[in-house]
Amino acid sequence: MTGRASIICAVMKRIEQLFRQFMREQEILGRAPATLRGYQHSFQWFRKLMPDVTIENINGEKIIEFINRLSNFRFWSHSINDFVSIKASTILNFMNYLWSFFLWLKEKQNTSRLTAKHENQSSKKTMNKLLFLSLYRQ
Repeated sequence: MTGRASIICAVMKRIEQLFRQFMREQEILGRAPATLRGYQHSFQWFRKLMPDVTIENINGEKIIEFINRLSNFRFWSHSINDFVSIKASTILNFMNYLWSFFLWLKEKQNTSRLTAKHENQSSKKTMNKLLFLSLYRQ
């Protein structure tokens, strides 16, 4: 592995390490097992659809891109024998779980890029605006 590839790999691992730290803190805080599974599942989807996102490049545009990718993702449903999309309510659930992690990152890492464009709004309003922009801007 070249020097540059090693650096990129280390940077990408950093977000996973921070997520593990976030999960440990949530367990210590006594979050319900279903909530912890929601955090884990949402983060897995985020990493699957946005593999190049790092702590250094995460921002509102990346979050909108993730929501767009989720909106356009189709999977096979065995119950109806057809491809289906992810429901908007499921996307909102993913974003609620991920937003907890993003806010934690902002506090722990001073990652102000997550909400820099909307710093005068509450975090919930920012998340809702991102979701609205990504799902309904056509």
